[in-house]
Amino acid sequence: MFKDDREFASLLCNQDKHAKRAFQEIYTDELYFIASKMVNVGIDEDSWDYRTKKGYNIKVSDDVSDTYLWLLHQVELKSCLYKGLAEFKNYILTVLNGSFIKKDWLKWKTGITGYIPKHIQEKGDDYIEIYKLMRQKKDDETIMQIRKMEYSDLVDYKYDIHRSLAKHGQLDLIKDYTVTSLSVTNEDGEILYEPKDENLSVEETDDLSLSMNKIDEIIQSFSKSDQFIAIAYWGKNLSAGDLFTFLNKDTPSILKKSNIASADDVYKFVNRFIDNFHNEISSDTNPITKKGARTIIENYYLIKK
Repeated sequence: MFKDDREFASLLCNQDKHAKRAFQEIYTDELYFIASKMVNVGIDEDSWDYRTKKGYNIKVSDDVSDTYLWLLHQVELKSCLYKGLAEFKNYILTVLNGSFIKKDWLKWKTGITGYIPKHIQEKGDDYIEIYKLMRQKKDDETIMQIRKMEYSDLVDYKYDIHRSLAKHGQLDLIKDYTVTSLSVTNEDGEILYEPKDENLSVEETDDLSLSMNKIDEIIQSFSKSDQFIAIAYWGKNLSAGDLFTFLNKDTPSILKKSNIASADDVYKFVNRFIDNFHNEISSDTNPITKKGARTIIENYYLIKK
């Protein structure tokens, strides 16, 4: 029907109905799979089963259907950029599974519906309201006043929300910087750091594992005492004061090895840890800001817990 991949892409770009129908016949399974992965379907929502050509079912809700149509529109847009340097199938599936499509979808979804992830909805009204305030970048003091809650309670809520968003790959929703594999982007999708191997698909589990192994390698090159304190600070979410009190009572030798003699020294340790990590991961070819380095560390300990 089509002479070659470039003609197919050109027709899709021009919204040719025959090309669009042909694309859907070939790639409907993939589109529904990507849409369902984006939406994280399966929590208290009416849905119907779409049976793929390979014989497995995908739960399709209204959100998944809307996302399927949005993805089709993205196919038309991205087809306009196809240069014929690779097979169209490889090109379009890489694009649709990429981090920037997911970021665009999050912005679209949030913009038109005030999107709240289902895993946050499932946690209850308090989580929903605090999540909304975090989305609005309200500071802790403001959230505490609005929700009439103690700081210790807010910390627990925020930690659970961070953990849940990290697990579902949606930290973009509340952070100016986020980590996708080892890449760091800001909220406008601008890449601040990208791994040297640009052929890695950042959405693949194996590549995420590879990236985590790289971070592991850097973190484990630090002293055991520094690693222990980092786990307490970022992994256990202890404040500087609580961390110092706890370790000074039970394991003062660890504090001594990391040159911590007071709660104020904990903040110096945090800055030093970030600086050391930043020096290891940043280079002229792969520049990254210290803020980006801090975000990688925060997300690393959220995921590793």
